[in-house]
Amino acid sequence: MVEGLLIVLNIPVYIFIAWLVFDSADYAGRSFLDTVVMLLKIMFLPVIWFDDDQATNVFHVAAFFGGCVGVVWLEHWLLYRYVFIT
Repeated sequence: MVEGLLIVLNIPVYIFIAWLVFDSADYAGRSFLDTVVMLLKIMFLPVIWFDDDQATNVFHVAAFFGGCVGVVWLEHWLLYRYVFIT
């Protein structure tokens, strides 16, 4: 229950992580909306549908998903360590 709530409540954090990972000098989007659209493409479309100029670098995608999982894991650990003390 708590994990599902953390996943949903962290959607703005995921967008921020995507902005950090994908808006570099090589993968800069024209706007924040372009970054969100690119993130949705990476999450829901197969890699073969991408153009060469989009961020399909495996490291960037792995860093994004690793960052998202890391944020949820850290929040989960902090909640059960300091809030839900049994």
